[in-house]
Amino acid sequence: MESLEARRLPERNEDDVVHAIVKGGLSLASFGALGDLFAILIKAPYEQRLENWLATVEMRMRHLAERDKELFARLPTDAAFTTVLLSATQAALRTNRDEKVSLLAAAVENSAAGTNIAEDLQVLFVRFVDELMPSHIALLRFLVVHEPLVIGASSYWQLHNSYMETLGVECTKEEFKLLCN
Repeated sequence: MESLEARRLPERNEDDVVHAIVKGGLSLASFGALGDLFAILIKAPYEQRLENWLATVEMRMRHLAERDKELFARLPTDAAFTTVLLSATQAALRTNRDEKVSLLAAAVENSAAGTNIAEDLQVLFVRFVDELMPSHIALLRFLVVHEPLVIGASSYWQLHNSYMETLGVECTKEEFKLLCN
């Protein structure tokens, strides 16, 4: 059963609050005219995220539809796709990280394309992308791409040193341990 935490709606952040305060202040000072103009000219960060997400998903769906003309006919009845799309949309609206948004859009695209991955695993992937930070994703990518180096590491700390040298990142032993955990 899905937890309440996993189903939480995207929340507006401080930038959204500042936007609302400025809009409200301008509305009061100008009897509404400047507040409306501000709202039209300056989009709230939440609205900008939604617009960017929709554009990204639409572009990916168009590319799929060019290869598969039947795509839009079957997607409305594809429960797995709908679940992945809704979960990914919620996660995309909660982040400002382009890499995470790109991974979420790829999950939606793969689901729409009819992947052979079970629905539960597709939704689990979305959840992992939502919860992990880009540094976690970079570590996972390092582990996959450099598998021989990882297998050959004789100690945890040798793996830490290889990670830092290969990616050119600074990471304390404690930070690396947290990432791995």
